[in-house]
Amino acid sequence: VVSTQSTGEMVYPQFCLLVLLAVVVSVCSEQKTFHGNKVFRLFPSDQRQLQIINKLSFSPEHFDFWSHTSVVGSLRPIYLHVAKQKVKEAQRLFEEAGIKYQVHIEDVQKLVDSQDQTLREKTKTQTRVELDESFYEHYHTYEENMVWLGNMAQTYSNMSDLFCLGKTIEGRMLIGLRLYSPVYNGRRKRSIFINSGIHAREWITMATVNYVIGHMISDYEEDPVVK
Repeated sequence: VVSTQSTGEMVYPQFCLLVLLAVVVSVCSEQKTFHGNKVFRLFPSDQRQLQIINKLSFSPEHFDFWSHTSVVGSLRPIYLHVAKQKVKEAQRLFEEAGIKYQVHIEDVQKLVDSQDQTLREKTKTQTRVELDESFYEHYHTYEENMVWLGNMAQTYSNMSDLFCLGKTIEGRMLIGLRLYSPVYNGRRKRSIFINSGIHAREWITMATVNYVIGHMISDYEEDPVVK
């Protein structure tokens, strides 16, 4: 990030990491639930079995691939999220094709509910979002992410600040967090720009960038790589 003074002189911070958290979320009138949905772990042993599995991708409303593989006999299984109404059909298909499988998640909604309950209980006893490692143990809402960013900027005001690029079409703030060295020694370093949350299903990008932000700040004094 380059800042311009009134004289027109360009000032380069020693270390500057610009993180744009452009959260564009598609909000429906009713929250989607996953009662009875299962996640299967599949182990195709030949090309025929792999082709049978891959054909399920033509019905994304029922079959959601959480991971893929193009290598038969790979040690990495295929994780397939199956809608409740297609669970029995999918199991029958696997058995008839001789595809080895395991139920990885018995009920997706139960995991969602469990995390929501944990977060609700934690929120009751907290006046602010924690800045420690516990924050990375769960996925968070837009509001929680905004509070966390604000807390980071306030706690580490000597090396970070918030800015806003505007609003989404649904009125959410497009918030960024700028990170820089607490002390500028005259050395020029290139800026790094990272964005996340651009698309509705990119929930992992928010968690990843939050983790990067947290450790870039908290590890700055101890980690020479970060410095």
